Amino acid sequence: VINAFRWVRDRIPYFLQEDWSVPVQHTLTIRQGMCSTKCCLLVSLLRSAGLQAGFYIQRQDATASFVAPKWICDHYSKKSVHILAAVKLNNSWIKLDPMLDSMLSTSFDQANVVYVPEYPCTVDFDGYNHALPGPNSDDVTFFESIDHLMVKKSRIPSAVIQAHNICLELLRKVGSIFNSKEEAIMEMERHLEEVYPDLVEKIKQGHDDKNKPLGITLQNRPAVDTLRTNCRSTLTSKL
Repeated sequence: VINAFRWVRDRIPYFLQEDWSVPVQHTLTIRQGMCSTKCCLLVSLLRSAGLQAGFYIQRQDATASFVAPKWICDHYSKKSVHILAAVKLNNSWIKLDPMLDSMLSTSFDQANVVYVPEYPCTVDFDGYNHALPGPNSDDVTFFESIDHLMVKKSRIPSAVIQAHNICLELLRKVGSIFNSKEEAIMEMERHLEEVYPDLVEKIKQGHDDKNKPLGITLQNRPAVDTLRTNCRSTLTSKL
């Protein structure tokens, strides 16, 4: 269970997706996923090993928990669905949250970005206790299947998802140089406005055509070295 948890957590980097109905095999192919698709993969692996596994569903304030500019977070819900994996060990159900890959969560921790005070963003499983980025909560519902959720389409505009994923990648690469959540968000905003002005304008004006791809992907972002140089230059000028 420990190996499966760590593999899904780190080998499948966290990115938002427009479509929840992603088969496990597709998640393995594209090597990225969000809370639901990563948990589906983990549960599938655990069940294939002969273990009892399922899901917990909880609600969380996504407008506050995400690290991104306000004009991105405003599109999310204060009662957003969050999926946890679950495995039965020694007659007890253990909650597992493999959502944040170590590269991303380490950047969060180094930049003093926290979801819950006194709890690190980096989550690991010791084989006994719940693996969560915060205290264990009973305010969750257990499901053997989340197929009823996986058929739903995201209500978040595709431009918002693309911009948020660019922010996540920026945090992975240079997040460790930030000293606070606020500083990280300021740099995200500057980076998006300078490199992806059309995307920012589309989001702020509220225009988004899901039938027409924006043509903006992580693959055509500036080189990581350039990002790091720009970030450091910006921070130096502020100081």
